[in-house]
Amino acid sequence: MMSPDSNKDSSEVSVSCVYFSKPGRENTKRTLEIAAGRADELNIRHVVVATTSGETGLMATRILRSKNLVIVTHSTGFVKPDHQELLPE
Repeated sequence: MMSPDSNKDSSEVSVSCVYFSKPGRENTKRTLEIAAGRADELNIRHVVVATTSGETGLMATRILRSKNLVIVTHSTGFVKPDHQELLPE
């Protein structure tokens, strides 16, 4: 989807951008699909995915199968002391 604009400096590249009408987990799958497509276009092999409960990380393993994934969460104690939101499964 990269297409240099002939009216601009040759070092500039235009790319498409997707906005969702409202935030929420219902956008997660589509976001991962868009990221997977863009990673393929750019030959990106390594992808970092953030997850709180592990749900997004699991979904990423299905959608980004051909990529080397690193799944990360925020720190233990973010919500309350000594509490880890990432599920053990």
